[in-house]
Amino acid sequence: MADLENATATKGKEVKKHTMFRAFLDDFEVQQFDLSENSKEELESHRWTIYSLFCIDTMLCFTIIGPLVVAFWRGTWGMYDHLLDEVIFQGKYTLSYCYALLLGTLFCLLLDVFHPSLRSWAGGEGTVRHAVLRHMFSVSWAAVDILFWKGIWDQIDHQAGYGPSQAMCTTSLGLAILLPLGRFKSAMSMPVGIVVDQEEDQINCSTFLESGPKDSMARRLLDGAATRLVEAGVVLVWHGVWSALDVLAEDPRLGFGLSHGDGAMAFLLAGWASAPLILMLNPPLLAAKLTLGLQSNILRLLLLLFNMLSTVVTIACFRGIWYLMDVHFLLGDTDDVTLLSKFLGWLLGLLGLIAFRCTSCLHAGAYSDLPEEGVTITFHLTSFFYIRSWETQQTSGLKS
Repeated sequence: MADLENATATKGKEVKKHTMFRAFLDDFEVQQFDLSENSKEELESHRWTIYSLFCIDTMLCFTIIGPLVVAFWRGTWGMYDHLLDEVIFQGKYTLSYCYALLLGTLFCLLLDVFHPSLRSWAGGEGTVRHAVLRHMFSVSWAAVDILFWKGIWDQIDHQAGYGPSQAMCTTSLGLAILLPLGRFKSAMSMPVGIVVDQEEDQINCSTFLESGPKDSMARRLLDGAATRLVEAGVVLVWHGVWSALDVLAEDPRLGFGLSHGDGAMAFLLAGWASAPLILMLNPPLLAAKLTLGLQSNILRLLLLLFNMLSTVVTIACFRGIWYLMDVHFLLGDTDDVTLLSKFLGWLLGLLGLIAFRCTSCLHAGAYSDLPEEGVTITFHLTSFFYIRSWETQQTSGLKS
């Protein structure tokens, strides 16, 4: 009898592991690519390898991939500061920021609407032409998106100044846009999650209505406009939280009164220290998804709170790396941030992302908060390639 009970308990544990791992793979499918049943069955015996790689990917995301994205953003933004603010508009900041927003909105809208045509024009996958153009697409999209961000962010700084009131207002306005639209997840970025380059999907924009070439031009333009609204909400949330962290770190009356560099390091370390927490919250979310079901309002609330935590951690890390590069990376004789510092940081960021096959991390998008779109963080780099190798083997075996 005891042997039977032990066997039943062991079987129950195996079923539980199987269910949780299948939930992990199902969530992977939603956010990455489809898997065959044969691959899922084969991967069952390698679950701990995949879990281990998932943990390693989390560390890589926070310590390598994330800083590379920050370096690219900082360099691009800094070169815009020099070109627009100083060279073209010669200190007429209001006008400079207006043009940045206008041009950024226009170019982003064109990419949102016409990216299917660009994908067709790039040619067949696996060709040199396609490889060059898909990387150019990622870099160009990031460049115009950063221009859009600069137009909103710098204009707020110029007109509203700094302080807790400004931080509260911009955060609230951003939330007022993203929450009713169900797109708060769009505010999450590196280092919380990795987007690996996939040839078939890299020339693509995640838009609000997910319109395509078969839709009418009116719907595609509406989709582009709605996606810009979502992105504006993301900018406002980031600006508000970033400003609040500035106040908390450096204001001697309302915050800790730390120096610029010490404040950056403190919140960067706090962000890195939160990485294990974010990692450990993924299994409970998968369990809630299995137990409560995708339509559960409780699950949606839990996922929203998780995404909010992840976004604050994202901004803390992004801000910390950016400021530390300002303080320590190739300063001038008067400890000023040099154009060389920004350009070399940009170049290192770009080359690093290409080397790790993660230039798609530079893409923005209007991502849904619904659990159907995935509940786990996409810490998929080595785990991505490991799972894809199994799927490739299964596909090759079926073809042969």
